[in-house]
Amino acid sequence: MCRSVPARLLRIDGMTGFVEADGTEQAVSLLAVADVTVGDYVYYQAGLALAKLDPDEAREILAILAEIEQAILEDTT
Repeated sequence: MCRSVPARLLRIDGMTGFVEADGTEQAVSLLAVADVTVGDYVYYQAGLALAKLDPDEAREILAILAEIEQAILEDTT
């Protein structure tokens, strides 16, 4: 299953952005989004940034995903 996740842009090189996701840096294409700058949050999937996100919304989504991940880990132990 694929899912789009929010990530913060660390740097931009042309039409390629570099985001921090799960503790690693990943390259994403910025061809589908406009007016993004370093520090912005984007939804991305399969190496493509799909949309720019409001920072508060992105942080809330990331916190919820972390809670879900923690609950799954606790349930499997």
